[in-house]
Amino acid sequence: MNTKAARVAHGRVFDTRVMPYEMPREPAALAPLLDRLARQLGADRGDAHAVIREAIDRARTHHAPMRRAVVTGLGDFLAAEAAQRAGLQVTHLADALGPAARHAPAAAVALLLSPS
Repeated sequence: MNTKAARVAHGRVFDTRVMPYEMPREPAALAPLLDRLARQLGADRGDAHAVIREAIDRARTHHAPMRRAVVTGLGDFLAAEAAQRAGLQVTHLADALGPAARHAPAAAVALLLSPS
């Protein structure tokens, strides 16, 4: 598997990077990998969370009273850090569901894509 990053501005892709990485084998290596890819693309340290943070900010514009982020999946630590930087309280779904929480992202996507 590969992790991909792109430098995009005004809807135009200026540069891309790809590095081999498999989340299940080494989940703790993802954050440093994203930082490295971001720096290679000219971003400052910490900008690797920008995409997640942008999604959080968009969600907050539609749900202004949002104060908590529920994070899950193998990359929950990335979402947690971005949510904390956005001033949200963080709840890890795995604390309530244990290992079953790893399947929640796939279930959420399936529900979003279901025709009904």
